[in-house]
Amino acid sequence: MTYAWLLNAVGLLSTTVGALLILLHLLSPAPFVGELQTQQGKRAYAAHRRQLVVAVALLCLWLLIQDIGILLL
Repeated sequence: MTYAWLLNAVGLLSTTVGALLILLHLLSPAPFVGELQTQQGKRAYAAHRRQLVVAVALLCLWLLIQDIGILLL
């Protein structure tokens, strides 16, 4: 195990933790949603938020797969 391998593993792990924290933040309800004026605005916000959560969840899944691969290989 070299220093380069160790630094790469730590860097990937910290990136994964950061992505998971972003996902946790996105899963919590936003306090200002009730302030949106129109139903169309609320629907658009909900659709955009759902797409963002799916994208970040896929990123987290990919990073977790990479972490497992690096640690086991």
